Amino acid sequence: MPRVVPPQGESYDGKFIPGGTIVTIAPYTIQRDPILFPEPTVFKPERWLVDNTSELERALIAFSSGSRMCPGIHLAYLEMHMTLAMLFSRFAMKLESPLPGQELGWRDQFAIDLHHPVKIRVLADYWMSD
Repeated sequence: MPRVVPPQGESYDGKFIPGGTIVTIAPYTIQRDPILFPEPTVFKPERWLVDNTSELERALIAFSSGSRMCPGIHLAYLEMHMTLAMLFSRFAMKLESPLPGQELGWRDQFAIDLHHPVKIRVLADYWMSD
């Protein structure tokens, strides 16, 4: 979310930012920084399976951090885990059509918005009785 630099201005990384300047940062930009995430557009879940992921976790700012952190973060994570657990325990699924490229072509917005639909075919519903 945007912040306003105090009236006296502020120095950051050796550069002066005048007072009253509105500054912000987008999670999309941070999570595509090749210094933090080598090959940021490549799907690599194994990057989270190493012993020291603290630097990567610091870059996850979708819910903000510190005193202005989203109070619903824990509920959101719980709902995501429950939804994925329900979907994968109930349905057998497969990708309907190949993805158009290595990456999904995300647009820089407050919420994720794909350039094209990702179609999934449900093969079976394990919860339906025969």
